[in-house]
Amino acid sequence: MKKKISLLLFLFSIISSYSQIGDFIDGVVITKELDTLNLKLQFLNETESISYVKYLNEKGKIKKISSSKIKSYSRGNEVYKSLKLTKYTQVLCKQIIKGRNLSLYRQGYDLNNFKNAFPISTPFSPSKKEYFYLENKYGVILPVPKTKRSFRKKVSDFLIEHTLISGKIRGGELYNLREITNLVNDINKN
Repeated sequence: MKKKISLLLFLFSIISSYSQIGDFIDGVVITKELDTLNLKLQFLNETESISYVKYLNEKGKIKKISSSKIKSYSRGNEVYKSLKLTKYTQVLCKQIIKGRNLSLYRQGYDLNNFKNAFPISTPFSPSKKEYFYLENKYGVILPVPKTKRSFRKKVSDFLIEHTLISGKIRGGELYNLREITNLVNDINKN
C-alpha cells in the first residue's frame, strides 16, 4: 500500500512539474529601454498580466519582469501595451482591437487574484474593476468614462473628426465600443 501511495505521489509530482512548463509559450517583450526579448512567457490570468510577466530564463528558472519596465508584450494572440495617461500614470492594458485610426484597450482585473494587494478587506475595495481606453492614430489616449452623459460628451469630442460617428455617439445612438472602434477604422478603408 505504501509503495502504491509513493508511486502515485511520484507520478503526480512529475505531471504537475510538466504542466507548469507547458504553461509557457513563445512571446516577445519590449522593454522601456526598447530592448526586444524573445522569451518563453507563462500564461497568467488578466489580473497578473497587467502587473508583471513571468518567463523562463536560460537555466529554466522562473523570473518576473515588472509592468513598470515593459513598453509592450505579446504572448500567443494576446498583446498588452503600456499606455501613458499622464506624466506620472501608466497602465498596462490588453489590446482588444488594433486599428489604423482607433485602437481599443481593456484593463480588467479581479482584486481577489492579487496576492497581498489588499491584505485588509475594506468596503472601499471592490473585487472586480474594468476600464477601457481608446487610442487614436495620433497616439492620444482617452480613458472611456463610465457614465452615459460623460461617455457621450467625451467620446464624441474625442472622435470629432469623424462627424457622422461622433454625432451618433452624442445623440445616444452608439454606445458599443467595439462597434465604434470598427466603424472608425472602416472609414476610407481601401
